[in-house]
Amino acid sequence: MQTAIRKGEVRVTVAPTLREACADLVDGMRSGAIPARGGQPYRAAVVRKYESTLRVYALDDLGARRVNDIT
Repeated sequence: MQTAIRKGEVRVTVAPTLREACADLVDGMRSGAIPARGGQPYRAAVVRKYESTLRVYALDDLGARRVNDIT
């Protein structure tokens, strides 16, 4: 495997941090790229609530950790 990586035959990807993943989620919710359950865009108040809840309960403690390291 290491030889294949050195030769460039296999690409190594690094999982995003929780902070990066949450930022992508909120950005997608805001832009409409990630729709709500019914297919409609998220309301602004709902996006703000998600953002606030993530910040208060998850990002302070786990924000710097890689998503694949969190169980």
